[in-house]
Amino acid sequence: MSRATKLQYNFNTAANLEVEFKPDQWARVTPTWFRSFVGARRIDGQSYKGPVYYEGSNYKYKVKKDDKVRLLSIEEHNDKRVVDRLAVKTVKLLRCVPRRSEKHLH
Repeated sequence: MSRATKLQYNFNTAANLEVEFKPDQWARVTPTWFRSFVGARRIDGQSYKGPVYYEGSNYKYKVKKDDKVRLLSIEEHNDKRVVDRLAVKTVKLLRCVPRRSEKHLH
C-alpha cells in the first residue's frame, strides 16, 4: 500500500519501542503502532511523552486524562472527509466457483 504523505516520526524508529497495554505489561511494537498508541510509551526503557497521531496519518490527537489505552484508529477522527480519504477500504471478493469433484471429471 502506498501513502500519499510521508508519516512523521518524532523518535528514533530503530530504537526499542514499547507500549504498556496493561498495568506493568509492556510489549515491543512497530514505529507505526508506537506513534498511534494512546497510553504509556517508552523508548529504550525511558518514558516517552511525544505526540500521538491517528493511525496512518499525520493528524495529531489530543490525549485526554480519561482516555482508554488503545491503538488510535483514523476512523475515530471527527472529520468524516478525513476518515473517508484515509480509512482502509474493504474489498469485495468475487465468488469463487467450486471445483468439480473427481467423479464428474471421468
